[in-house]
Amino acid sequence: MPPLVKGKAITGAAITEPDAGSDVSSIRTTAILDDNEYVINGTKTFITGGTLADYLLVLCVTEPYARSRHDRFSVIMVETDRKGLRPAS
Repeated sequence: MPPLVKGKAITGAAITEPDAGSDVSSIRTTAILDDNEYVINGTKTFITGGTLADYLLVLCVTEPYARSRHDRFSVIMVETDRKGLRPAS
């Protein structure tokens, strides 16, 4: 995070999904804690700043059984050079 607060990095937002449209509460991307890291699995579209970002703020389902469907979500910051992050071609 130090590059962000120094103004030397750019963030993007990865929220929208192909099947959820504007209904953000219907997203299906999951994040499961594995040891000390979250493993994120899903597809995002229309990523704001995606081609420029050094970090993405990714909306994920982390609590699938929460009482309210709005309490199911977390935003996780992901480095865009992270292994496994695959931009569409």
